[in-house]
Formats: sequence, C-alpha cells, structure tokens
Amino acid sequence: MSARYCTYTVYVQAVYQTVFARKCRFDGEWVDGVKQGKGTYTFGSGDVFEGTYDNNERHGEGFLSKKDGEKRQENWKLGKLVSFQVVEEAKK
Repeated sequence: MSARYCTYTVYVQAVYQTVFARKCRFDGEWVDGVKQGKGTYTFGSGDVFEGTYDNNERHGEGFLSKKDGEKRQENWKLGKLVSFQVVEEAKK
C-alpha cells in the first residue's frame, strides 16, 4: 500500500505523473500507475470513500463517509454509481 496526493493525472511521453494539489489523497493498491484493488480516497472536501478500484475506477462495494456525517453504502460498476443506501443520516 502506498499513499499519493492527487487531483488528476497527466501522461507526458508515456510517463505517468501525479499532480499534487487540492489535498486529495489515495491510500491503497496501485498496479502500473493506476488504482487497482482496495483503497481509501480522501477528497479535498473532506469526504472519504473506502472500497475497491478496477483500472482507476471505483468498482464493487464501498462506503462513503461525508464531511457532514452522512454515511452511505455504495455499489459501483466501472466508475458509475449503480446504487447506494444511507446507513447513517447527516448530522444536523
């Protein structure tokens, strides 16, 4: 497992680079420069997603903990949200 701070990636002459900014962070498994397997992504907003990735995309079950306190169980398919269930309401 390794951590990388990132907002987006750029490809320059087939060399992978991660641009560090906005305080986003991914802690998890990387294969050939892409997120692959289990990981935790912390967004600049403070929201945190814990789940699995396939070829840099969220894929399968995961959990989103939002800064406002809401917690959601989510199901993803190749980067697209298929369904979610709120398991804890936001703090008021």
